[in-house]
Amino acid sequence: IAGILHVDGVAAGTNCKLVNAKGTVISQFIATSTTQTISTEKLIPGIYFLQVSKDNAAIKTIQLIKQ
Repeated sequence: IAGILHVDGVAAGTNCKLVNAKGTVISQFIATSTTQTISTEKLIPGIYFLQVSKDNAAIKTIQLIKQ
């Protein structure tokens, strides 16, 4: 990932959380539309996970690698 991460296909009201490999929450937000953008410019190189959930139930976890 570089610069900006675009997340498509999420429902409004969906919880999105970006965490690093140690489990530290880097960013957390509630989707307001079906397309969300996340700035990755300030992230240090490493492995991250985007966790998507709704009503406390996990929908999907996506692994991201910042180089």
